[in-house]
Amino acid sequence: MTTEKMQFGLAIRGQYAQDQDIRICFEEMMEECRQAEALGFDSITKTSHY
Repeated sequence: MTTEKMQFGLAIRGQYAQDQDIRICFEEMMEECRQAEALGFDSITKTSHY
């Protein structure tokens, strides 16, 4: 039997519509990261789409 714990991560897309303020979107994304850290998530991955 293993004693390793299951790990959980958060994947964030970070996409926004043209009419959205990127500064507000970025701050909201950062708040999600802070909350994930406070909840004990093991990792955060910021994806990109080009």
